[in-house]
Formats: sequence, structure tokens, C-alpha cells
Amino acid sequence: GGTFAGTYVISGNLFNTSSAGVGTHAVRYRYTDINGCVDSCAFNIIVYDIPSAPQLNKVPNVTFACTGDILSAVVLTSGTGGSGSCEDQYRFSTDNGMTWSSWSTTIPSFSAVTGVNIIEARRFCNTNRCPSDITSISWNVNAPITAVNISVVPAGDVCLGATGVQYTANVTGGTGPF
Repeated sequence: GGTFAGTYVISGNLFNTSSAGVGTHAVRYRYTDINGCVDSCAFNIIVYDIPSAPQLNKVPNVTFACTGDILSAVVLTSGTGGSGSCEDQYRFSTDNGMTWSSWSTTIPSFSAVTGVNIIEARRFCNTNRCPSDITSISWNVNAPITAVNISVVPAGDVCLGATGVQYTANVTGGTGPF
């Protein structure tokens, strides 16, 4: 058997990335065979920075939107961290995250669809496998109003000073109460 050694090696064969921090760290493995012969090897472990996703604000900045509204986002804070070539990426869903557009460097702008519509953001770096967190914003999108019918009782024209004129609105579609 053998043993690992290095400044941030813990519990025999575990490397503590949090204590080590970003950078290159040397680890040595020393082993002895059944005849008592000893040898060792050294290798480096590279710890990469974890990128942070951009922070977004909704456009329009409302909880509820209507079908057909244009939904988008503005970047409050760009993504940070990571190593190598990094970029902020965005995608959207109009069915509560069941399906998604492809990740893109362009902030989505799309027509709202009834249900939950979402925009997500991440920071993607091509030199390592350390993913950023994903931030998201969402809207509850209401169904469109399909018809409004107004009735007046009594029907027709009315005289000045008449009392008892009553209007009634009948709305279909949309989200009540109206």
C-alpha cells in the first residue's frame, strides 16, 4: 500500500480544495511493495475558481404578465470568476422549464405564453468543468381576454336625469376576478 502526502491532503487520500484555494498544488504518493522496495511519484492538482452567474432583473419588472407581452432581462451584475475563456450565457422557457432554448450569449427577448415563463443565466468557462450557479427570473403569464360584452338596461337611448340605467360587463378569457 501507499500514502498520499501534501499540504492539503486529509484523511489519507482526500484533497481539501477549499483549504488549498485556487492554483496548482503538489501531491506525493509513496508506496512500498511486498519486498520492501520503496518508490514515490509526484503530481499536481489544479484547483479552478468557481464562476458566479450574472444577476438579472426582469423586463417588465412585474410578477404577472399577459400573453403576448415581450419578456426580457437586463443584467444587474455580470458573471465573474472562472478561468480561461469565460462568457455569460442565457436561455428561456415558456412552459415552466419543461423545454428550453439553447444557451446563448444574447439576452432573450420573447413573446409571453400563458403559464410560467423563465429566463436563466450562467457563466460558462471552456477550460474546466467547474459550473457556475444558475440564476433565474420568472413571470406568471395570464391567458388573454378573448371577449368583452357590454349590455345596458334599459336598452337603447336614455333621457337626461333618467335613473336605473345599469351597465353589465361580461368578460371571457383572461384571469379573474374582473
